[in-house]
Amino acid sequence: MPLSQSIRANNKDLEKEARRIIKEIGKEQKRQRRVDFLPALEYCGWINDDKIRSEVQECFPHCCFNHMVGLPKLVITDKSGVAYESAPVELYPYEKEMIDRYESNSYYALNKVRGAGATEILAVRHLAFKYAVQNTTPGRKAIIIGGINHKLAIAILNRIVKLLEPVSFVFDEMPSKTSPTKLVFRNGGMILALPAEPYAPRGLENVGDVILDEAAFWGLTDDEPVLMAVEPFVAKSGARIGVISTPNGQRGFFWSKIFDPSLEHTKYDRHVVTLEQIKAVKQPTVNIADAESLAVSDPDTYAQEFGNRFILPSGSVFGNKFATDVGRTAEF
Repeated sequence: MPLSQSIRANNKDLEKEARRIIKEIGKEQKRQRRVDFLPALEYCGWINDDKIRSEVQECFPHCCFNHMVGLPKLVITDKSGVAYESAPVELYPYEKEMIDRYESNSYYALNKVRGAGATEILAVRHLAFKYAVQNTTPGRKAIIIGGINHKLAIAILNRIVKLLEPVSFVFDEMPSKTSPTKLVFRNGGMILALPAEPYAPRGLENVGDVILDEAAFWGLTDDEPVLMAVEPFVAKSGARIGVISTPNGQRGFFWSKIFDPSLEHTKYDRHVVTLEQIKAVKQPTVNIADAESLAVSDPDTYAQEFGNRFILPSGSVFGNKFATDVGRTAEF
């Protein structure tokens, strides 16, 4: 090949490589700008000032984190048995109270009715916002424990991954699409799924949050060692402990360490979300008619599932032993 042709060919290769590099730099800059402009407000609907709220909402869907990733939807079954998704549902004041009380106490416990949406609000949406958006501390970790066989905590991480699909640039490492056990974000935050085993959290550093989801339904003969394993993170790294469950009889640490009224002292802020609170909102997350029908047809089930009551083990609808881990997470 003549020298002139060789030079032209080399120049074309150099130009092609230069264009490729510039394109990749542009992609990275664009991605970085998207991270920088991710809304720092968790939910604009909770702004009390009407004027300010209206001005912020003019930026929809960039007005807040929850609108940017998409509001939750209810699964509704019609009279013919066909299930369908509702339109997006706004977040409610009682859900804000969950977050406010959780963030105001090192130790927080929620006794809620079945289907109140506590997992969706605290474990999925709030932790996603806190660790994918707010976090500024490298290696800061949130732990989610949902059951002895690990699958429920993994299912919650799957829900976080799905929630963050519209803003997937927040991930530093793309998580598994089937069974994620760890979420790593560009800002240094992490969310881990762990089984309800006392050894599982040992050795972890820089833990900021621990959510024990449906703690009364783990299927453990003695669940207190798990609680004892995570509580030291409060003193060690300033963590917050959140224990969430529907009652499951007078047993386990959810009762004996927190909600037993005979306790002289508990360090936990005891929060109760009732069916009446859910009935009062525009679009309840629970089928109210079905729930209230249980009050007549099956009073024991109603008492535990929708009455916030810790009925005696002998009268428990789940028997004298702990229920097995069957996926009873609270979902919309």
